[in-house]
Amino acid sequence: MAELQIKSGFTRIPNELLESLCALGVSGNEMRIMLWIIRKTYGFNRTSAELPLSEIAKAVGMRTNHVSESLKKLEEMGLINRRNSQGVQPQVISVEADTGSQKQEFPKTVTVPENGNTEVPENGNPDVPENRNANVPENGNDTYKEIKERYKEKRRKIVPRGEYGNVRLTDEEFTKLSDDYGESVAKDYINRVDRWVQSTGRSFSDYDATIRLWLQRDGVEKDSFDMEKYRFVINNIP
Repeated sequence: MAELQIKSGFTRIPNELLESLCALGVSGNEMRIMLWIIRKTYGFNRTSAELPLSEIAKAVGMRTNHVSESLKKLEEMGLINRRNSQGVQPQVISVEADTGSQKQEFPKTVTVPENGNTEVPENGNPDVPENRNANVPENGNDTYKEIKERYKEKRRKIVPRGEYGNVRLTDEEFTKLSDDYGESVAKDYINRVDRWVQSTGRSFSDYDATIRLWLQRDGVEKDSFDMEKYRFVINNIP
């Protein structure tokens, strides 16, 4: 195999982004797609690019529906942001500058001070020993494990809905949507959006906003019944 030469071209990647890819437990398929996005963005000294599903699928050797699902997960992780396709314009994908991760700092290598006293660490403060546990940073920043747990918790709050499970809403979003328009109407429009995503292979960055936009477009009015007042009465019954 010929030796790879940097002079043939290279991609500069921010360290924070690389650390986030390691910390958030990105799967194999998601990693392949993320690397292609990085190649098409940072590889051209930009943070966003027009990347149709078909182009990504061809580049990484995956089906478009699998690419769409992986993009959703990457977006939920906070690694990318998508602007959905409009008309003939393909979707625009950007790499998030703030990945939500804290930079990991590990303790310095301890050396014996000139005074020969191994009880006094390099910082000179005998009351604050140096931390030798790489999993607990000295500066109080979150560890990779904590970042990963927060991501898992966030994923647990998002529930796939609809016949094909393409619509992702939290319980709070679904409850509010049902309160505003009635549960039957909410479920009907969830299924409409779900079928549209399944048939087109496209997706939305905010399903709650999309469903409300479709309701407004179709002239569906909000339920006049004030659910919050109802809950207040029920919760205060002796």
